Amino acid sequence: MGPLTSSSALLAGWASDVRAGTMGFHALTGVANALGINVSLEDLVTVSGEAFALGWSESLSAADLTSLRRESTWLNGARALGMQVEIHQEKNPGLFARKVRDQLSLGRFVVAPIFDYGRLGVINWVDENMCLSAVGPDCLVSKPTPPAGDGMLRVPGGTVAVADGYAIVDVSQAAISDYGFSYDRARTMVASYQRSQDSRWPQDAMFGVMAAEAVASVIRREMLADTDMIARLLVFAEQTEFGFECVERWLSRQGSDGALRRLGRQARSVRAAAGELAERLWDRNGHRSPRDLARAVTSRKSMVFEMPMDISSQHVPGQVIELPRGRAVIVQSERRLSSLARLADLLVTTIKNVDRQLIG
Repeated sequence: MGPLTSSSALLAGWASDVRAGTMGFHALTGVANALGINVSLEDLVTVSGEAFALGWSESLSAADLTSLRRESTWLNGARALGMQVEIHQEKNPGLFARKVRDQLSLGRFVVAPIFDYGRLGVINWVDENMCLSAVGPDCLVSKPTPPAGDGMLRVPGGTVAVADGYAIVDVSQAAISDYGFSYDRARTMVASYQRSQDSRWPQDAMFGVMAAEAVASVIRREMLADTDMIARLLVFAEQTEFGFECVERWLSRQGSDGALRRLGRQARSVRAAAGELAERLWDRNGHRSPRDLARAVTSRKSMVFEMPMDISSQHVPGQVIELPRGRAVIVQSERRLSSLARLADLLVTTIKNVDRQLIG
């Protein structure tokens, strides 16, 4: 079996991006459309549980937090499309390679956490020496991944255990199954005390109440001098805004059911609070010139403003900091910090309101 093409290549792109955040679901939507399945992004993000999978850790960088997505959400999304997904484990790398080759010969795909930090890749070739080739987030062009022995695979960036589990994805019968919303299904997707009974993949989707509370605690303790902490908070806020925007849009199409309309309004509240928090942490108003920045600083409650290009730090009203997306000006004051803390508490309240309705 040769390199992936057409819809196969799209599936490879989906799986290679899945732990990088929402791009995985954009690509999964593209796979579905290529297969003739009419499904929207908000459908998959909502019914898979991705919208509710909010992760937080003070020990992780912004880049790590971006990739901290639950594998079970894309599995749920694939299953919602009628794709058959099987989860397996194999400690012997040689036997693992033979099993992979057998699956590829049947036109299936094998997805495994074979890159750094357990990030997923699509294995798309096994040669006569049982050396694997894969595409993934660190390896967009297929490269060989020869066995390293001792139950490990050598991949770009290091070695990982093949015993972490792998997924076999069969798209031959892909079609929309019944992915309609129900409260029973929602409880299964988002409740932190439940795990999927038909999945042995680690880190099932969990609702983000505790994550939101942790974020609010960081802001209340004014732990914002660390620029990496600001970047992490921004990632969390943007992920939350995106997820609940998908929930809101999806629920708006579900007819006249009163309970679903109420849940849609609550999702809208979460989306609005998360969006406002994200803007306070990265405000683009005034990014064109020092004059625009000065106006934005005096007229808005934000704390971090995008730095105008080609402007000296001597000509901006605050300290210049470096974030993953670029330079910014941080303008801290007791008023701005207090306002940010109140907004974080509001986000916790709105998320808890959704949680109460879902788990009763």
